[in-house]
Amino acid sequence: MKKKFFIFTLIIGLSFTLVGINKAFADSKGMTKSYHFGFLKGNPYDETGKLEKYTKSAVYQRVNDINISYKSWVKANGHDVSHGHNYTVRKKGTILMTNYALEDNKGSRTVVASIAAKKDGNGHSNGFWSADY
Repeated sequence: MKKKFFIFTLIIGLSFTLVGINKAFADSKGMTKSYHFGFLKGNPYDETGKLEKYTKSAVYQRVNDINISYKSWVKANGHDVSHGHNYTVRKKGTILMTNYALEDNKGSRTVVASIAAKKDGNGHSNGFWSADY
């Protein structure tokens, strides 16, 4: 019984360690960029700057300031790679965005990614994002 408990504890400990290592590697690239969606008059669309995407991971968006509602999705090499995974953003917080940037650009080890957005009204949103979570 003690042996089973020890093995169970060891497995749980390794699981938490692997999650921590995964986050450490995602953050270690330092590939974050701030964004500002201002939604210029007459144009309901806006887009973040571009970052290189190296992995098949989610795109990370951190909303720090918002007074609008908008839909966002991931683009790579200028094309929508969300496969229908659009996110309605209404409040501060973190969004992990599903995307198929590398899968849609077969043969590429990296792609240039961005977050595109379409406003639902007048306002702005600020925060930062990373192409690889």
